[in-house]
Amino acid sequence: MGKKIQLGPTAGMALIRIGKIKQKKIAQMAQNKKQVATMLQENKISQANLAAERIVKDDWTVEALELLELMTQTVKDNAKLIMETKKCPPDLEDAVFAIIYAEPRTGVQEYEKVVKVFTKKYGKEFVDMAREDRIKRVNPTLVHKLSGQRPNAFLVHAYMKEIASMFGLNWDPDEVQKALGERFDTPMALGGASSGVGASGLGGAAYAVTDGRILPPGQVPAGYAPPASAPDFSVENNDGGDDGGDGGDGGDVPVATVVKEEDSVPHHSVRKNEEKPPSPKPPAAAPSPKSPPPAKKQTTAMKPAGDDLSDLQKRFARLRNL
Repeated sequence: MGKKIQLGPTAGMALIRIGKIKQKKIAQMAQNKKQVATMLQENKISQANLAAERIVKDDWTVEALELLELMTQTVKDNAKLIMETKKCPPDLEDAVFAIIYAEPRTGVQEYEKVVKVFTKKYGKEFVDMAREDRIKRVNPTLVHKLSGQRPNAFLVHAYMKEIASMFGLNWDPDEVQKALGERFDTPMALGGASSGVGASGLGGAAYAVTDGRILPPGQVPAGYAPPASAPDFSVENNDGGDDGGDGGDGGDVPVATVVKEEDSVPHHSVRKNEEKPPSPKPPAAAPSPKSPPPAKKQTTAMKPAGDDLSDLQKRFARLRNL
């Protein structure tokens, strides 16, 4: 009969293993960062694309491991409760499901022993359900970070620009690379993209709504409104009659138009002549009889589903320090 597995100590050993894997990945990122800079200097753009893609994937792995550290610590801290209850406590299901799902997808060898404990307690069907994420209970961020999917071209191009900046390189990508680097619907492939859809015309502000997933052809991240200063690649085919093309949601995001402050004044008081005379100040708004209470701060309403700007800033800060 084999030695009985102690859940708490085994989870503690898994935490040590996670730390080692993270350090290995970070070391690989440092090496790949230098390779990207060298390749850009030597104008080996295709090789630089692939090396930058590896950095993105390693970043995703590190972020997944950081999430798993929290889940594993939760199991370690609650090992006694898990062992004493017949069913998985509802407040611990997220952590249990995450570890089962991650066991075959990471190099954390101790997870195999932890999953054996869960199999003995909750049954093989429970473990198979979690491993395959049948009921979509596994943290979606973890699922994405551990997937084998390639990052989209936009995110890879952003990393390349950031690395060029870190090394003080005056890298000026050609038009093909620029157009490919503005797309969300294709990976950064050798020899260009294959989906046959034109560039989305999005600039750096789209960091706020992309997590690197490859979207369907022509689509851009949901909720993204291009800034007025973003280049417009849709002029030649801007008849509003296609099937969603670059808007990705049936054309809900119109071409941005620059609106100046004076354009908000009624039309008859502006543009009477080609040279606009000094316009009178708009009448002051009538004072409200009662000042409305200050609006409550919205902390989550505008947060996108994917990685936001702060996520990328944290990644790039880590990259600079390697």
